[in-house]
Amino acid sequence: MFVQSNTLKACLDYVKSRLENQFSASEIRQIQREIFYKMFQFNATDLILKGDYRLTESELLLVRDVVKRLQNHEPLQYIIGYTEFCDLKILCDKRALIPRPETEELVWKILEATDKTDQNYLDLCTGTGCIALALKHHRPEAAVWAVELSQDAFNLAKKNTQILNLDINLVEGNALLPDQIVELKNKKWSCIVSNPPYIPHAEKTSMAPNVLDYEPHLALFVDDHDPLIFYKRIAEFAFQNLVQHGKLAFELHENRAAQVAQFCTNLGFSAVEIFEDLQGKQRMLLARL
Repeated sequence: MFVQSNTLKACLDYVKSRLENQFSASEIRQIQREIFYKMFQFNATDLILKGDYRLTESELLLVRDVVKRLQNHEPLQYIIGYTEFCDLKILCDKRALIPRPETEELVWKILEATDKTDQNYLDLCTGTGCIALALKHHRPEAAVWAVELSQDAFNLAKKNTQILNLDINLVEGNALLPDQIVELKNKKWSCIVSNPPYIPHAEKTSMAPNVLDYEPHLALFVDDHDPLIFYKRIAEFAFQNLVQHGKLAFELHENRAAQVAQFCTNLGFSAVEIFEDLQGKQRMLLARL
C-alpha cells in the first residue's frame, strides 16, 4: 500500500509528503482542502476531527492519481473539473483558461459600476463563459452576449450555460474582428468586457509549467510586436458600439496597465480607472464612454 493506512489522516500526510518539494505549506493546505472537500465532500471540521475515517480502495487510488497529476504540474482545477467563480460552479478543462480570482474581481467591479438599467452586456474572448455567466446570474434581467473564437472553448462555455441554466447568447467569432460578427451588428451595449490574450510570446520562458504546458496558448499569447492588439481593437469597437455612458472593462497585463489606460483616454473614453487586485497588481480597467 502506498499509504501507511487507509485513514483520512494518512491520506492527508501522503499528499503533504509528496508535494512539499513542489508547493508551499499554505498551498498544500489549500490542495488538501480542495481534494477532500470537492471530491469526497469532507468539510473543514471533518479534516480535523475525522482523521480515523477509513477511505475505500477506490478512494485511495483516486487520491494517488490526483497527486501524480499535480506532480506533473497539471492544474488542480482541471483535475477536479470545476472551480468556484462569483457564486457559480464553472466547469473547466484544458479547452479554456482557468477562471482566476482577478477575473472574479473584475466581475464584481463591473457589477458595482452597473445596475439594472444596464440591459446589454457583451463578453469578448469568453473562454469558459465565466464572465458572461456571472453577469447573467447577477443581472438576470439583462441580455448577455459572449463571443469565442476557439471551437473547443465555445463548446465548454455552451456546456456551462446548459448546466447552470443561464440564458446567454453564445457566438463563435474573432474578437479582433468584432465588426464582422453578424450577430453583433446593429446592436448597442451597456457594457463590453474582455479578458483577452495579452502575454507576449517572449514571456513564455518565465511562465510556470502548470500554465504553459496545460492551458490553451490561443487564449494566452499575443505577438511580441503588438501585445496590445486585443485591447486596441476591442476598445475601438466599444467606442463605436457602447450606449451613451456605457462601460468598457478589461482584465490587464500588470505591466501594461498604463498603456491600455492611455490608449482608452486618447480614444475618447472618460473616467478611465485602473484597479489593483488583491496582490496589489494593476489588473483591471474600467472606462466610461
